[in-house]
Amino acid sequence: MLMEFAYICPITKFNMNKKSILIQGDVMLKRVKRPDNLRPAGPGSEVLALGEISGHGHVLENCEVMIGADDVRYVIPRKDASLEARLLHKHLNSDKPADHREIVIPDLGEDEVYQVILQNEYNPFDQIMRQVND
Repeated sequence: MLMEFAYICPITKFNMNKKSILIQGDVMLKRVKRPDNLRPAGPGSEVLALGEISGHGHVLENCEVMIGADDVRYVIPRKDASLEARLLHKHLNSDKPADHREIVIPDLGEDEVYQVILQNEYNPFDQIMRQVND
């Protein structure tokens, strides 16, 4: 059974008409104020998360990935009128269909970015938080 999950939650402190949280599986992009001292993340940074078991990836198109002083990743959609900024979910090593729908990433204000947040889970046996593996 193919299950598709892609959520857009219209919750924001900045403007109630803007979509501030985008969720695709275990990846969340949250609209935040732009921090100082961002630097480019470099090649390969368009893959936000890899599915260790299934071989899929959450992959950005037409976006820049930046790193903050706190080593947190931030996403800035490129302002190219001919291409939409998107978050894709695709299998990187096969032609299998994706489990999640693609998300079109809305444009931002000049002082905004999307913060990348990966889902965590609590392991009660080891009593630790860890990043979700899928």
